[in-house]
Amino acid sequence: GEGLGRGYELFEFVGRMLPTAFFKQLGTPHKTPGWVALFLLSNIAFPIAGIKILTSRREEKPNKMLAIFVFLVGIVSTTFHWNQCCLGSGSPVVHTWCLVDTTFSCVSGLVYIIHSWGTIRKRICALFAIAVMFLFDTSRFYTITHSIWHIM
Repeated sequence: GEGLGRGYELFEFVGRMLPTAFFKQLGTPHKTPGWVALFLLSNIAFPIAGIKILTSRREEKPNKMLAIFVFLVGIVSTTFHWNQCCLGSGSPVVHTWCLVDTTFSCVSGLVYIIHSWGTIRKRICALFAIAVMFLFDTSRFYTITHSIWHIM
């Protein structure tokens, strides 16, 4: 509807105002429908993680704020990558979604670190280091490596 059109216009406006140097490092997903579907489906990891946080028996009181952030990251990530697949990585709309996605991801990561400080295991730190390598890959394997990032 009209509201979606205005939202698109706002995202395009914001995207045109952002510095382009940051987005030159944005990978390009494979265009084959099967790869696009798998790429978008990799975001299923976020609601699964959110449910796991809410149902964890290791903690007396689950971190509902973290679970909400993880669910939101999944929604934002799926929307970002949907636009990326449809409009291309060079689109100003995609650049705005990338900024929103990165912001939500960083905030949820910060919430996790604050909540888990002192209990984070070395294994998790090593896994995070490996995941970051996948995050910054912009090679022709971007669709696969970024999907692995979602799952990790």
